[in-house]
Amino acid sequence: LAFSGETIVLELSAPDAPDMTLVDLPGLVRDDAVPPEQVDAANATIANYLVPEQTIILACLACDGDAHGWADVLGRARKVDPKGARTIGVLTKPDLIAAGAEDDVLSTLQNHRMPLRLGYVMVRCRPPAELAAGTGVGAALKEETKFFLANEPWNKIATLVLGAEKLTKRLVS
Repeated sequence: LAFSGETIVLELSAPDAPDMTLVDLPGLVRDDAVPPEQVDAANATIANYLVPEQTIILACLACDGDAHGWADVLGRARKVDPKGARTIGVLTKPDLIAAGAEDDVLSTLQNHRMPLRLGYVMVRCRPPAELAAGTGVGAALKEETKFFLANEPWNKIATLVLGAEKLTKRLVS
């Protein structure tokens, strides 16, 4: 499998949708089985998109135990945005947090651990079962809200940092 620097552009529109462009960059490669030229190509693509000053960096950090990945992602963001003026941390997969790791994730979400000037937001991605069932965006947002209300410690904190709708509002305001 080879990495390509070519861009795939999907244009989505809806009457209530904000006007923005999202670029989903390749994940960070830390697999020794991947040829170095593929790693270099992926890193070059990531760098090209992070550098422009008008780019808002969504530093996506999965909560499923990859702490090394967090350091890599935030390190790359800090390299091109040292003042943190355009980086927002997005914590994903809160339903996959290892037992006992909730306090570290909560500390990050509350911007105490690895602070960012623009802070963090946590979103719940649709699990495979919801995707397979064809769950629409509206229903997925309701499920996300139910998840945060039903699970500790998320149901004990300010909802300003929880959910895809809160992330969208921060991006367009």
